[in-house]
Amino acid sequence: MPNGQRIFILFTSGAPGAARFKKLQEIADMKNAPILGVYGCRGYYNFFPVSLLGGRRQGHPNQEEINGAVAFYADLCRQFAENDFHYQQIIHTKI
Repeated sequence: MPNGQRIFILFTSGAPGAARFKKLQEIADMKNAPILGVYGCRGYYNFFPVSLLGGRRQGHPNQEEINGAVAFYADLCRQFAENDFHYQQIIHTKI
C-alpha cells in the first residue's frame, strides 16, 4: 500500500474483541493511510486446537452480517461519488 493511500477495512474475526483489526489499524498508521471506514463481524474460526472440535462460530458471517458489509460498501461508494467522506466504524458488538 502506498503511503497516504485512503483505505477502508472490511474484516471478519473469529478471535474475540476484534484483535485482528488493531493490527490492520497499526499498519495503516505506519503508512499514514487515512481510514475511511471499518466494518467487522464474526467469522468462522478453525485453527488448532479449536479445529479438533470442528471450529467455532460456524455460520459466520451470516446473511445479516453480509448484508451489513454490502450496505457499508455501498455507503462508501455513495460518499466517494459525492466527495463527501465521513469516518464510519461498524463493528458488531458480538465479535
